[in-house]
Amino acid sequence: SSLLEKKEFRDTLTKFDLSKLEGTVDSQHRRELIPVIVRILFGRFSSRGSGVKSSKDSPAARRAAILSFLTALGKNEGELDYFVYMMVRVFIPQNTNMSISVEANASSRVPHLIESATSIQSDELELIHCQRVEGFLNLLSDVISQLGFGVKAYVPVFMSLLQTICERTEGMRKVPGSTSNTDASDDASTTANGNDVAWQQRVSAIRSLCFRRISDLVVKFTSSYDFLPYANRLWTSLDQAIQKLPGTVVNAEKPPSLLYLLESFSAHSSLIRLLHQTDDAMVAVFKCISKSSRHQVVTVALSFVENLLTEGGTIEEGVLPSSVEGAVGWQLVQRHVHLLVRQFTERLESGTPESLHKADARKETNVAQRELDILCRVSELLVADETEDEDVSVLENLSSLLIPFLNFERKADEFNQRNVLGILERIIPRIRHDAAMSHLQSLAKLLGPNKGNPGISSLEIRQMVVACISAISQHEADEGSTVLCNTCKSLNMLVASHHKHIEECNFDAVLPVLNGLGGPPEQDGGWISYTANNDGPAAASTGTVEEAQTKKLTPLIYCCFHMLFDEDGVLSRGALKALKTLVSAVALRGTNEWLQLVETTLISCVRIGLTSHHSSARRLFVLLISEVARSFSSSDNANLYGDLSILIRDDDPDLDFFLNVTHVQVHRRGRAFDRLRKLLARSEECPFSSHSLSNVLLPLAIHPIYECSNKTEETYALEGIATVGAVAKHLPWGKYHNALWTALSQLSRKPDQERFITAMICALMDAFHFEVVLDSASTSKWNGSEGIGRDDEDDTQKEGNSVWRALKNRLIPKIESYLMKEKVDSRTGSIHKKLRSPIALALVKLYKKLPRQIFEARLPRLLTITCGGLKSRDSSARSVARDTLAKIAATIDVRYLSEVIRELAIALSEGYQLHVRSAALYSVILEVTKVYERPESPSSIEARKLPLDKCVPAIMDLIQQDIFGSASEIKEADNVQKRLVKEAGGAKSHETLELMAKHILFRPSLAAESGSNSPRAERDSDNKPPSAVHGIVFPLLERLRDPEVSTSTIGKAKECLNRVTLGLSRNSSVGAEEVLTFVYASVSPFVLGDAMRTKGTFNEDSGDSSGDDDDEDETKPLKISRTKKGKKKASASSSSH
Repeated sequence: SSLLEKKEFRDTLTKFDLSKLEGTVDSQHRRELIPVIVRILFGRFSSRGSGVKSSKDSPAARRAAILSFLTALGKNEGELDYFVYMMVRVFIPQNTNMSISVEANASSRVPHLIESATSIQSDELELIHCQRVEGFLNLLSDVISQLGFGVKAYVPVFMSLLQTICERTEGMRKVPGSTSNTDASDDASTTANGNDVAWQQRVSAIRSLCFRRISDLVVKFTSSYDFLPYANRLWTSLDQAIQKLPGTVVNAEKPPSLLYLLESFSAHSSLIRLLHQTDDAMVAVFKCISKSSRHQVVTVALSFVENLLTEGGTIEEGVLPSSVEGAVGWQLVQRHVHLLVRQFTERLESGTPESLHKADARKETNVAQRELDILCRVSELLVADETEDEDVSVLENLSSLLIPFLNFERKADEFNQRNVLGILERIIPRIRHDAAMSHLQSLAKLLGPNKGNPGISSLEIRQMVVACISAISQHEADEGSTVLCNTCKSLNMLVASHHKHIEECNFDAVLPVLNGLGGPPEQDGGWISYTANNDGPAAASTGTVEEAQTKKLTPLIYCCFHMLFDEDGVLSRGALKALKTLVSAVALRGTNEWLQLVETTLISCVRIGLTSHHSSARRLFVLLISEVARSFSSSDNANLYGDLSILIRDDDPDLDFFLNVTHVQVHRRGRAFDRLRKLLARSEECPFSSHSLSNVLLPLAIHPIYECSNKTEETYALEGIATVGAVAKHLPWGKYHNALWTALSQLSRKPDQERFITAMICALMDAFHFEVVLDSASTSKWNGSEGIGRDDEDDTQKEGNSVWRALKNRLIPKIESYLMKEKVDSRTGSIHKKLRSPIALALVKLYKKLPRQIFEARLPRLLTITCGGLKSRDSSARSVARDTLAKIAATIDVRYLSEVIRELAIALSEGYQLHVRSAALYSVILEVTKVYERPESPSSIEARKLPLDKCVPAIMDLIQQDIFGSASEIKEADNVQKRLVKEAGGAKSHETLELMAKHILFRPSLAAESGSNSPRAERDSDNKPPSAVHGIVFPLLERLRDPEVSTSTIGKAKECLNRVTLGLSRNSSVGAEEVLTFVYASVSPFVLGDAMRTKGTFNEDSGDSSGDDDDEDETKPLKISRTKKGKKKASASSSSH
């Protein structure tokens, strides 16, 4: 009864043990008890759960528990018969007597009924509800996985039923009008013309489950059961589905179940015999490897091919399948090898779709690597197969698609390189001569360096490359030429490995080849001798060889360049000597074919080698370019660098640039750059071509910047920076742009060399020497004509030249992004921003070289960023920003000083920033006055437009805020920690006053010339003082006019006036006449009072009075204004008297 209770069901199964070993149930009672228990348990298969997801009574958990319980039944004694009968009874024909008694069970009645289920026909399945069929298929999956070989005796029954179901589902799919043509998903629905709507809706799901159960069955029992008798019936029922299989996988995310079924047939050597019964299955799976198939589909298809090549995984990698006795899988692949190669070629042509996500693209890349591995194995079968004419084009196309996989840009690992080279080695002999020769240069480059690196270092891979080139040479031998054959003989010796040491070259084979190449060119083993037997002795002596023949020497040249990187000095020096011999030999002969070989192959490698970070190898490249310049000094071809010969001094090696720049002593290398820089400076026209500057001299000057690692090399690095700037002044725009952009990109990648890279960037910006043509939009914007179209403008006027477009869209935004540097505090973890002063100053210089409107548009942003650095809490960061701002102000025109002051006032407006502002203002004025030159005797109009004088009101406003405002209160407060702000100390505003008084134009008479007797009236009407000295003195006097002025304010004003007096005493524009009248006009109101003003017209500015001189005796005595506190003391003393 506990088996019927949901809560106690699983516990009961756990405690109820039916195994014979335990003896819980007597053997005589088992016959009667087991059918009852099985019927109860089978009923529990279909009962519903409690509805709670986390419930232990879910259908899946209950099914697993029941099947686990049934494993204790006797597997070979018929105790599972009743359970299998319950599974298949739905398929027993209706005319069969299904009554079972205990006696009948004992007399094999149940096995007979089970066997009768195999006689059901596909048409009779219409009478069975589709849910029962689907339930049987789902249950069979669990039975196979959990009962395993316990149901081995029922495999024929299960297989027969599965085939019948398969025939039924395939028959329904063939009904005319059916709209189901896909098998890509198990959840797909089929609409067929039939009588049973349920079957129509579930036929695809049932069909998919049927394929999966057949797959599970054959994989599980293939080692103990022969499925070959079922082949004919199975292939007959699957014929139409197999024909449509390639169409069902187009852009399908998941593989169809039929593809999984076919893949399972290839998983075991005994099952592969099933595939021998039909070719359609092979063709269908091979066609699934197409450009429209997604990675999951291709993965299953590749597993199918791989299983066939390895005979279900029994053949190890590296073993030829044809050499294994009894292997038949490879024969199936060979039968359709050209179709398979064609499908792989199609996949390689399509490449990886760009629209894929990163995860999917990564999976596609993994699939591509597996494809190459399998294609390498498949190519082995091509050797034993005769190629027809129509298949040659496929192989040629395949070879063209595989070559790019070997390019250094693809960064293929050795595994993929080995696969691709193995494929090429096998198919190159099968393609035509022209197609094979077209791959020579690509394969030859694999033997050389890669972007300043040695390239392929593995001797095994290099030997495989040489093997591919040797395969190409066989085509040449068939054509009657032996140049490439001779080259391959030497190549095999150059890549020969030591017979005792792994990955070590055989010096006994390598050195004779290098010595021959470094010897006389015409002798055996020399460069010219390789082509001698092609065109005869005359060709060897004159060097008149066809260009196609000289190109066949490129593998040797690339091998020599690769050896320049070898750590063994014997090999590197031998390779250098061989290359020098080639250069000198070509220079002596001077034929176009040989010159083109040097220009296109040798020079290009030298140019790349000069950028190498391997210092020892780069030294050899420098010596080689020196030999090139010496040999072709008389050539007009800029690509041969003959103009560099002026740097060679055979008469005095100490002055030879190339020898000194490769010298072991650092100071000798620095002097080489110094002499080069002086040569560029004193020459009116640059003596070097743009090729020599950008490809040779500039890389040599850049290397010290990136490689400086200690203080002894800093001078050398600085020489390199200066040389970069000198060279950049003569570069064309394209080369200059590339050099600057590369330096900017390296700034964030090499933090250890930031100081030197920043200096190099500044040197490059200082060397800007190009004409800038603005686009029409920018021009109209700054000229105030925005929106006015001009149809007569050409493209350059509309878009600007390339210089402006690059500056506007790339360079300037990139440079501005590096103005601030983020630094993490190691103690607190906070992030501080610090201004990169050199970049800011260089950017100002760059702006000054651009049109004025660009400068004025970009300057405010630069000032904002610089002033933003003054807000930093780090005093060192503020010091850098302050000095930078001062230098910027001194660099730009003085008329832009007002912009600097305005930005200071906006950026620094509260708290400690006020102290920073006063210090920054002093630094700015100090630097500006160092470069400011005041006119000697300007006219009145010019005097009013002096840029420094025009900034006096704004400067005085900031000074007064510091001396008399909140900044002064902070300084005077006792509870303020002034030591935290370094700028709070000192009296920077007083020093600023003194500097301004020293450098302004002292001409107070401008007030009288302006037509106003009162400077106060002029200031009120125009908000500008009549002269600069009025702008400085008048605000201070106005504070003294306040009748309630405090004593501290009087003291501060007095100190300010003292500083103004000191400044004016050093001002060269101060004259006695102007001083006396100005002093009189400024002091008299405080000494004489306002009485004289009522008696006569008094000119404060000039000191002139229209009153009579006799009234002088009536002047009132001086009265000093007091504070309220002072007045109280005075009244108290008078009352005491």
